[in-house]
Amino acid sequence: MKQIKKVSLIGALVLIISAVALLTSCQQPNSNQGNTGNNTDGGNFSPFTGSNDNSLWKRSGHGQESYLYAQKGIIYKVKFKSNNDVDETPKYGTVKNGKITIKPTDNDEARIRPVSIDGDELRIGSGEGAERYIRVEDPAKEKKVKDAL
Repeated sequence: MKQIKKVSLIGALVLIISAVALLTSCQQPNSNQGNTGNNTDGGNFSPFTGSNDNSLWKRSGHGQESYLYAQKGIIYKVKFKSNNDVDETPKYGTVKNGKITIKPTDNDEARIRPVSIDGDELRIGSGEGAERYIRVEDPAKEKKVKDAL
């Protein structure tokens, strides 16, 4: 009788372990499948999270400097006065799912382009025609931009 009890106990244990293994190997309906990146915005991948949020970026060339400022998925075009005070900060676009939707100008339609950050370089667009910006590590300028927003 004791032997039958041991066999039954071992059988029950094997059955429980098998059920746990089966349940943990099945995909759950609320899985995070299809989400790319280590984001914190509910699955809407944006490169402007973590240390890239509240960041200032500078583009040189074409005869002048231009700046972009990223704050919570919104990109602002920043214009500085000659004394480094902020002149204006119009909204440039919004970022969601690794793409930037650039706000339309008077006669243009909104443009959607890929956006990515690789180290200290921000790229809007792809290939050779991508706009490239370098991160600006200037706390005084960043504070002026934050205050202007």
